[in-house]
Amino acid sequence: MSDCITSGDITRLVFDARGIMTFRTAGYCMFPCIRPNDRITVEARRVEEIAVGEIAVFRRDQRVVAHRVVDVEQLNNLPCLITRPDRAKRNDAPISGADVLGVVTRVQRRNHEICFTAFPLSPLPRRCIDVYLACAQCVIRFARNPIIRALGLLQESPIYRAIAVRLATRDRLELTLRVPLLLNVNGLYRSFSLPDAPIELLRDSSRWSILSMKNRVPAAVLTLERDPARQAVWWIREVATRIIYRGMEVEDRLLGAAESCLAPLDAAKLCIAFPIRLGVRRAAQRRGFVEIPEDAMMLKTILPRDDHDA
Repeated sequence: MSDCITSGDITRLVFDARGIMTFRTAGYCMFPCIRPNDRITVEARRVEEIAVGEIAVFRRDQRVVAHRVVDVEQLNNLPCLITRPDRAKRNDAPISGADVLGVVTRVQRRNHEICFTAFPLSPLPRRCIDVYLACAQCVIRFARNPIIRALGLLQESPIYRAIAVRLATRDRLELTLRVPLLLNVNGLYRSFSLPDAPIELLRDSSRWSILSMKNRVPAAVLTLERDPARQAVWWIREVATRIIYRGMEVEDRLLGAAESCLAPLDAAKLCIAFPIRLGVRRAAQRRGFVEIPEDAMMLKTILPRDDHDA
């Protein structure tokens, strides 16, 4: 697959038959209009069909970005968009038609639809938002860490785990497989239910993730990456679990799902590099991973599917 791909190629991959796609956002550049983890709906459009005030979605620096359109200009006799984040003072560089994907037509936050029409931010409100976000980040950084450490120790205790595992309804957490569409573009992927995992697609991909979802929101994520020097070796690069789900053996389910996906492939070894959280280490040990201190990793041999069936 070529590293350089046009928006038309991306459109064929990610937009449905109606020319619609949805994904979740990250970052505060469009705050308070669009906030992290909002779910936005994007409609495919050409540059000529996008008006000032709409939120355009486009490719930039190997990312997918959504910024407000403030002007439409001509660049080399071709129309281009001038965009600006709602919190920024300066405009972005011109966006050519080859990088434009479409416009935001819907924003959902906690299952509620949010108004995202254009509203000018004067310097004073913009400054107030900057101060608010800076103070909120400081409070979270200094107040949350001790609480998280104390709660983490509690969640790893045998008593808490015994109660949490029995009370937690595991069936509500659905396992979803995400395979990136393009290696050089973040945030674009295909999603599959785990039983429908496409073996050939996994075999050809060098990186993919398994998510434990509840109400379409990730409760935990495990990311695997193929070792570039050894094709039969896969590395677990990330195991992140929302704190409310720790101690409920969610990591065990993700590790088991990773092994199930790797078994039909040509995988021989599955490795986890340190440092890893204590709960993940214990989950790996319960699943038979062997700790190798000199290499600072935990390693497990992946058996073929026939061996599992036997």
